[in-house]
Amino acid sequence: MPADVGKPNFPSGVPLDVDNFNRWVVNAISNLQSAFIPPTTVTNLRVTPQPGGNLIDFTRSDGESYTLYINTTGSVNLATHVQLGTANRYTHSVGKAGILYYYAVQAFKGSLAGEVSPWISGTTLGLAVPAAQPDPPPATEFPFVDQETDAVAVTVPDGVDFLPL
Repeated sequence: MPADVGKPNFPSGVPLDVDNFNRWVVNAISNLQSAFIPPTTVTNLRVTPQPGGNLIDFTRSDGESYTLYINTTGSVNLATHVQLGTANRYTHSVGKAGILYYYAVQAFKGSLAGEVSPWISGTTLGLAVPAAQPDPPPATEFPFVDQETDAVAVTVPDGVDFLPL
């Protein structure tokens, strides 16, 4: 009798014991889902007017990278695109007071784009006005790679900036 009689016919490269096969299936399904499920929309998007500019920040979603849209209207048409990477904060320097801009953010997972966030606006302050420093936005529960340290981190709500995984 051949040695492979009674063994399941798994795809090549799959371990033959049931526990490893189950882990392989779960992994394969997870990878397939991430290839078809776009990231969620960012939350807590806000603008803090600054002297001659606006500070934009938000709470990250499960995206791998983020794009900030800047426009004079609440539309992506003719908007300036700023690639933020994993950053969740950006200072839009305008250099003039009293200029109104609209901002929105879109999360990406590879080539999958999430929904564009609702648009918010901010009007730049006078150049002699002291700059406001807002509290950080609420923390994310999703891991991300800190671009300054290349460490995988999670921002936690207790005031600690980064907690390495």
